[in-house]
Amino acid sequence: MYFLRKKKTRFAQISNLALAHYNFADSNQARKFIVATGLLNHIWQNWNQFWRAYWLAHMIGGRDLKNNQIIPLFSNLSEPQALYHLLTLIGKKTRGSTGSVMASYQEATWGDIKIIQDLALALSSTRNSVSNVLNAASLFSLTIEHIQIIRNAQIHISKSNMNKLTSVVPYYLISKPKYPYDIIEAKELSSGKTAINAWVENMNDFLNYL
Repeated sequence: MYFLRKKKTRFAQISNLALAHYNFADSNQARKFIVATGLLNHIWQNWNQFWRAYWLAHMIGGRDLKNNQIIPLFSNLSEPQALYHLLTLIGKKTRGSTGSVMASYQEATWGDIKIIQDLALALSSTRNSVSNVLNAASLFSLTIEHIQIIRNAQIHISKSNMNKLTSVVPYYLISKPKYPYDIIEAKELSSGKTAINAWVENMNDFLNYL
């Protein structure tokens, strides 16, 4: 059983608590690097956990964001089987096949905006409520893309990941970041807010929209 209201509340608490522990004024760059890495990873992992629970609740049962019972699409599936079915819906497993997901590395990145949109489209004919997911995704897709790119570049520093930052930089008041975490302190051009504050606010607004 998956309780989406609890998952949403937990994400709000964790994301805001993580943000509160980030010291923008810290002049120790090594310490700031470590804290920023933990901040981005913690927020991103909990975002993924919410979406994993969201789709499983629709697959095999749970309670929605208003704490109403969700009628499952497949009440006879186990969690590993439901995860496998979700992967078939987004083309990561062969459609019509059956199987189980036995390890986390076999799963999708559930918080990825494209996967959120693809699953919402795949389930839209049987789940009226997922139309709100598509509407929210259209409003906040850039936030999700940006935090994912920056988190990945921060966790997995490589030339390839650093190059991906070029698609993010034009949206913020920064020219050439030395490290990915430099962007989280830059001003977002559209809102005038510090990037990390804007991301946390938008991610929570996304969930409030559902």
